[in-house]
Parts: sequence; C-alpha cells; structure tokens
Amino acid sequence: MTSDRALSGPAALREVLTAAGGDPPTGRELAEVLWLATHVRPEPEQVAGRDSEDAGPDAASAAGPGDVPPPPEPETAPPTAVPRGEAQSMGPRGIPGGAMPVPGSGAALSPNGPDGRVALYRLAPPTLSGRAVSPPAPDARSEVLAPAPPMIPHPLAVQRALRPLRRTVPSTRARELDETGTAHRIAALGARRGQWLPELRPAPERWLHLAVVLDCGPTMAMWQPLARDLYTAFGQTGAFRTVELVRLGADGSAPPRQWTPGRTIVLVLSDTMGPQWRPELFGAAGAAGRRWFPTLRRWTRELPVAVVQPLPERMWRQTPPEPVPGLFTAAGPGAPTTALRFTPYDGEARGIPVPVLEPTAEWLGHWAGLVASPAGAEFPGAAALLPAGPTAGRSVTLRDEDGEGEAGVMYLDLSARELVQRFRSVASPQAVRLAAHLAVGPPHLPVMRLVQAAVEERPQPQHLAEVVLSGMLTAVPGPAGSYDFRPGVRELLLGALPRTGLARTVHLLEQVGAVIESRAGSAPGEFRALVAGDGRAGYGRAAGEPFALVSRESVRLLRGPEPESGGRELVGRYRLTEVIGRGTDAVVWRARDRYRDRHQDRDRTVTVKVFDSPGATRDSLVERARAEHEATALLRHPGVVKVREHGGDGDVGYLVSEALEGRTLGELLVENGHRPLPVAEIIGIAAQVLDVLAHARRRGVRPEPPSLTNIMRLRDGLVKLRGFRGAPPDDAYGELHALGRVLYELATGVEPFGAVNALPAPLEAAITDLLSGTPETRRRGADALRSAVPGSTWQYGVLGPLRAMHGGRDRTPAPRHAQIILGRLLLARGEPVSDIELGLALGDAPSLRDSPLVGNVIDTLLDDGHAVEGPEGDYRLRLETELDLSLAEQLAASAARAARAGETGRAAGLYDAALGHWYGEPLDGVEGAWAERERERLRAWRRTLEAARAALPEPGTASRPRSGTAPGAAPPSGLRSTPARPDLTPPPDTTPRPGTTPPPEATPVSRPSTPPSWLRRLFGGGRTTEDDNTETWVGRENDDTE
Repeated sequence: MTSDRALSGPAALREVLTAAGGDPPTGRELAEVLWLATHVRPEPEQVAGRDSEDAGPDAASAAGPGDVPPPPEPETAPPTAVPRGEAQSMGPRGIPGGAMPVPGSGAALSPNGPDGRVALYRLAPPTLSGRAVSPPAPDARSEVLAPAPPMIPHPLAVQRALRPLRRTVPSTRARELDETGTAHRIAALGARRGQWLPELRPAPERWLHLAVVLDCGPTMAMWQPLARDLYTAFGQTGAFRTVELVRLGADGSAPPRQWTPGRTIVLVLSDTMGPQWRPELFGAAGAAGRRWFPTLRRWTRELPVAVVQPLPERMWRQTPPEPVPGLFTAAGPGAPTTALRFTPYDGEARGIPVPVLEPTAEWLGHWAGLVASPAGAEFPGAAALLPAGPTAGRSVTLRDEDGEGEAGVMYLDLSARELVQRFRSVASPQAVRLAAHLAVGPPHLPVMRLVQAAVEERPQPQHLAEVVLSGMLTAVPGPAGSYDFRPGVRELLLGALPRTGLARTVHLLEQVGAVIESRAGSAPGEFRALVAGDGRAGYGRAAGEPFALVSRESVRLLRGPEPESGGRELVGRYRLTEVIGRGTDAVVWRARDRYRDRHQDRDRTVTVKVFDSPGATRDSLVERARAEHEATALLRHPGVVKVREHGGDGDVGYLVSEALEGRTLGELLVENGHRPLPVAEIIGIAAQVLDVLAHARRRGVRPEPPSLTNIMRLRDGLVKLRGFRGAPPDDAYGELHALGRVLYELATGVEPFGAVNALPAPLEAAITDLLSGTPETRRRGADALRSAVPGSTWQYGVLGPLRAMHGGRDRTPAPRHAQIILGRLLLARGEPVSDIELGLALGDAPSLRDSPLVGNVIDTLLDDGHAVEGPEGDYRLRLETELDLSLAEQLAASAARAARAGETGRAAGLYDAALGHWYGEPLDGVEGAWAERERERLRAWRRTLEAARAALPEPGTASRPRSGTAPGAAPPSGLRSTPARPDLTPPPDTTPRPGTTPPPEATPVSRPSTPPSWLRRLFGGGRTTEDDNTETWVGRENDDTE
C-alpha cells in the first residue's frame, strides 16, 4: 500500500520497507537500518530480499575471492529509500537528526543532545599515500586524555597466585636491634647507666628479586599496556624484594646483569613472534636469535626463567618455540630452569624446558608453586624446549604485516574474503564476535580495548590478540597500536553481524562512553582524543567517526592532566608550555607571556596555576584564584612567590606568578635517591620556611601546610613557599607540625611514623619537638632551628660604603637604583616608606604614579633575599640586627648623659665606641641628590661627635690633649671598624644627633693607647697595632685587672 503524497526521509524509507513485505518497521528497527548503512559499502553480488538476521557467519563469503571491489568514496547525499533486503547497499553514512556524522561533509555529531553528551574522536594520523583522510568535524578540537581499561582486569587474583613466593630470609647486609638479646646481654654483663652495647641480628627481607624482561620486538607494541599492568601488579604484591624491568632489543641484545643465583627469578614477557626467537635462520634473519638464545640459555643454567606469553594457548603452535603441554617436577626452592624435569603428555622432551605461561592467575600460580616448592612437587604447564646449543640454520623469508620483509606476523597474500574466512575458521567464538564489534569504530588499539570492555563481560587480552594478529588489520602511521582494516574487511565483518548483534551495536557509542566515564578522574589517561563542540582552540585533527559519547562532567575529568607538550593559551596571552607541578585541584604550568613589556628587560616566562576541580563552577574556581592572589600579595617577603594577576578562561580559573628556576623538596629528595640531605641544608631550609610562616602570621594570612610539593629551593639556595589563603591563622602550630614532617623526611629519607630511621643528632631534638602534640613544644623546636643557623641574619651598614652582609658574604646590590632604595629603607630604620618617598629618592617623583620603577626595584631586592615587607605602595625593611647608625646613636646618647653626670672617663669611652662604627665615607658610592644630602648630614653628625669627644679628657688622665689621626680608616671584614681619627673639643653637655649643627673645632688632645679596663669589659676589648705609634682597640684580649 502506497500513499499518493510525496514522502521523503524516514517516512519514505518506512514505506519502501513495508512494501517489501512484512510488518512496518518500528522506529528502532528503522534506526538500526540507517546505522548499518553508515558502515557498509555497496557490493555487486548482494542477494536482494535476504534479511540480515538470517545471514550466518558464512553468508558474506558466498561470492568468490576476488569479488570485493575497492571501497567507494563516501557520498554526501541524504539517505534514500531502499528495500529492506538492500539495506547493506546504502552508500550514505548519516542518520537523521544528526546522530552520526557524514565523513567528508564536515557535519559533526551534535554535542548538544538532550542529555548533554559530547562525542570523542580519535586523532587523525598523517595522510597516507594514495588515500584520503576524512576532514575533521569543525568543532572537534579540544584535546583530552582518555583512559583505556586495564589488560589485567583483576590484578588481585594474580597477586594472590604469587603468594608461595612471599617468604623472607635473613639479610646478608641489613641489621636490626635484637631487643631480647640486648636485654640478656645487659642482664649478664651489666651496663653503666645510659651506656650499653646493642645486640644486632640480620634483618628479615624478601627472598626473591624479580626481573621482568620486556621484549621490544616489532610485534610487541600492542602488549605494552599489559607489560605495564603486570609490572604494577608484581610490585604491589609485596612478594619480591625488588622488581626490575629489563628491555630485550629487537636485535636480541639485553643489557648485562649480575643476578644472584637462588635469590632472583626471571619472567620474559614476549609473544615470541619477533626475530629474536628464530636463531635457526641463515644470515641476518637469524642474527637476533643467535644473539639472544645464548643469553637465555645462560640464565636458565643459573636462575628460574619463564616466558609469559600474551597469546592464547591455541595460538602457541603457530609461534617459533612451539610450546608443548606436560608435567613439571620441581627441583627445590629457587632451582634453575635446567634442574627442572618436564614430562610431555605426548612425546619426548628434548632440550631445556622453559615454562610458558598465560598472564592469568591459574598459570602464574602453578609457576609460583614450581619455584617455591621442595623437590618432587609436580605442576601442570607448558614448556618451550630450548635447544641446548646452536642449531643448524635454514633459509626462510619473514614478512611484516604488509608482506615486505620485516619479521612479524606471517600470512599468505589473501583477499579480504579469504582473510575473514580464515579468521573465522581458527579463532575463538569470543574473538569472532569481538571482530564484528570492532569493525564499527576506528581500529586504534586503546579504542579496541574500550570496545572489548563494553561488549564483553570478562574481556581477555588473548581474544583481542586473535583479531590483531589475524591479518585483517594493517599498521598505519601514528602512535603505537594504530591500525586500519584492510580494504573490504570491515564491510564483510559488518555484513555478517546478525540483527540481534546490531541491536547492541547501535548503542556502542554510549557503551564505550560508559567505560570511559567509569575510569575518568580515577585512572590516568592513556591516549589522546578530541572533544566535539568544545569551542576551544584546536590541538589536532579528528579522524573519521566518533568512538564514544560522554557527559560534559566526564570531559572535565578527562581534561585534568593537560597534554605535556602544552599548547593551550589562556585569555589569548599565556601560552602553557610545560607542566611543573600538580595538586588535588590545580595544575601548575610554565608559560610564556605574549604581551609582557619588552622594555622592562624581564624574562617573559611566567608560572600559571590553573584551577580545575571536578564539580566546581567557573565562578568558584575564579574566586579561589582571587583569594590566593590577594593573600599572597599581602606578603612582601623574599621567601614568598610573587603573584602577578588572576582571572578566568572558559571553565577554569588561573593565577599568574613569577617563574622560578629550582626544584621542589620532593623533586630534590627523589633526585637524591631518598637519601638524607646534609644537616646544614636541612637547617637552612627550615630557618627560611619558619621565617616565611612567621611573616604570614604577622600579616594575618594563613599559608597552606608546608609539604614537599609547595616548598621550592632555587639554584642559589633561596627557599620559596607558595599557596596562601586569605583567612587568618587558625592553627599556627599545626603548620609547625607539618614542617616537622617535611624535615623528618629530608633528614631520614622516609616518612615519619613509618620505618624507624634515626634522626641526625643535631636535628633530633628540634624535629621531635616539632612533631609533638603541644604548641609550646613545637615553638621550642622552631626556636632551636632558628638559632642553629650561623650567619643567617642580615647585617647592614651605612656609616661607610653601603654594606649588606648575609652568611658572611657581601650581598650589597650592584644596580644604582637598588642601592638608593635600600639606603632609603635603611635610614627609615624599620618604619614604612611610601612609594612617593622612594620615588623622590630616585628622582622619579613627577612620573611615579605611572612608573613601575619602584616596584621593579623592590622585586629585585626581594629576589636577592632582603626582607622588604608591606603592601604595594608602602614598604618597610625588616632589620634583623641593629643598624650601625642606631648603635652609634645609642652610644652617643649614653656618652652625653655620662658627660652631664660628670663621668668624663666613661663618656669619652662611649664616644670612642660610637665613632668606632664609622668605617669610611657614609653611603659612599650611592649616587643621586638624595644620597648626597644624607651623606652631608652624616658627615656633620660625625664632626659633632668628634668635637664632643675632643672636649673630654682621656680616660684615666686629668686633661691631656688628644693627638689627631687621619679619619676614614678602612674597616676590617665586618661592618664595624675603629679607624684612627682626629679629636675636636666640643662644647660641654651636648647630645649630638645626625643632622645637628656641628660645634666649632677645638684644640686636639692626646689620648692613651689603651682604653680603660671597664670599657674593655663592657665591649670586649683587645688591641691591634695600626701603625708604628698608634694602637686602636678592635677585638678581645685577656682583660687587664685594675
């Protein structure tokens, strides 16, 4: 029955299918037909009227071997109505409503479906010669890391199978305290209080070292994930002392190893299809085998050796070693392979019986029992009979997957139909079903693993191996595991899929997406994919149809670890280049600032912290970036990372800060092999972190608890702390406890409260106090660490050339602007100085509001470690020791009071001490008008002091004039010195201060060569000769008694 009105689209297709016979198709059946039409190409020998659900496995192979034409170019026209029996001949690949894209048309899978799911595409490989690659969908641009299911779905079963190997033996090197023996020794021999000799015994350690030898031949690319899963499972069992990975090269070479017999076992992971396993071949074809087999034979004479074969047992007969089943008889725990007895179930064993195992719990359990059991125990298994010596060669040509010479999978040049028929005749039923489902999407190895996990209840890697090694696939350029179906194979596999299978396959995208979502955020990404409809800058080009549909939340989880190569650009300015750190809710990047002012002579490299947390909104992420920016900006300290700006881009927040060239403490510990750091380094790190924490508390900012990841040590030894919040400190001593944990790990190489490692004696009390439960004890530990740092404070001087000493080194800044700013801050003596006043000192006041010069100079001082504090625009320099000018003022004031009290001898000594702080021309070398004005004031004050001193008699004498000496003598190595100087007589009862008018010069008086004993006792006196006739008191000697 037909309608008189014109029909089009799905309605027309329904009418045609109904007219072909049977009941009208349902909407679901109609969708299945259209879906099938997107994956098949026309075949000339189709039998019209035959339902696909009646087609058996051999239906598609009824035609002759050469009847499959090359795949036609995809069409872009809309689907047309065809009879039900001709559904496979439909050329278009589109489903109404945009459910599937049309390759080549540019139409993408709509990311804005009713459930908000988006499509994932595979990255397009490079264009192949002679073949066109479909252009990408225009909005499939954002790159994510998609997880793939593990190749060992149940590692716990594998780990339990290895329990027979979990035994301990006494160590030959490590010792531990024998408490019982020590107590018996003390009781028998006695001991002084606090002095006794411990009794030591060998510490227990795991019996075996496991060496995993990974075959890196040309056919092993698909088994790399299996090797990783096995290596992880072996390491997590706790059965082995150590697990070592050794790579077997494609040329048969293996790095030399000296393993201990009886304490080492070897597992060789290989499909035995590479050239290393064919030593019988003549010439270059057998060179790899002739190099590898002697090494393998030597191992079997010394160690237990087995081969883990990822291929299913049914395919072992097609591999060169041709393992045979039989019964093994153990020769004792840890016996070498040559000591095993092997009895085949059929025939006679000749050669060295090397056990061959599937990577399953059952096979590994039998092998573990064979290694650990006493002599005589029997276990079933299979053995590759290794020749005891070199074998005679034979001439054989090995082909690669394209049949052109490289050793790999061998097969005859078959047509597509012959390949499919051959595969169905020898493969397992699970592999045959899997191949049909794999034909739906791109045959990229991680995608194939996802499809297998989606359609099989218990996926086994052996079934996937049967498909990959069947010859129906060919390798294509791209990452390891990149394949494509040979021409005509995909259509044959899809054509034989029954309708019951199609009902499941129609939801394959959702099924694969469900597998990805179950692992998103909890498992690391394994391969790169592109997301449709993201609207971000493109990273790559999509290839073909999507392979999965996932939710937007899953996309956020998948995007967490950005591609290591970078490439993303935030707000069109910060180009991310390299990941340098990761946290629970943020990733720290090294980035390039495109719009940095080039005239500032500053490096354009910055650090960008990208906030991206599952379930968090964009506003909350930007707010977190803002809070950290504002809190950190309050901390003007050399140990705090300087922040630049914050903002949001897309659905993430970001915070830009200075670029640091250094390593976190965690990286430092790893590079050191988890060995303890030197005590002096640990004390230096602790003192700097404590200084930052104290500064943050003073500013009302709560830092993140110190950890190995948020403390960075720069190349010059400066330590920087990052991560601050705006809330005031709520548990300052909890931060000390966290610091104690960090210092414990730096001092011992292990985490606290785990393995018991002795702390270094200089640090034991302090770190133990930090880890205590009471705040008072923690504070005591912090004070002990601060006091243990020699020369860790800054010492400044202005009564001579500008000096800044730290740790015994001269750290005076060289740039003229930095010297001016530092001198201005020093003369403020800890009081705040506005940026206007600093600009006046620089001579830059008229343009100060728009000039970054002051801020840049402050940054320079901070980078050098000077303790400049305060918010921007209001700065102060924290003085850790008294400035020489302040000390001189205090001594001068005391001298004036002593003079007024009639203690002329004491006053004269105090004036001498005050003048002793001069070590040259004040602020010598500092340029600018401001420095010259301050220099003149300090000169005038010195003249005042000299005049006041000259007016007093020498200590211990009546009234003798002082002999004049030349001013400005060079200082010793420190900041203070006592140059020889003239003495002028000042008016009596004067309290001189800097900037006062100097009194008139007086007649100089002579002075004795040695100050009185009370002054030496007060200041620590001593004598040093400066010339033949003058002695100046500068150091400490044995005191004289009056």
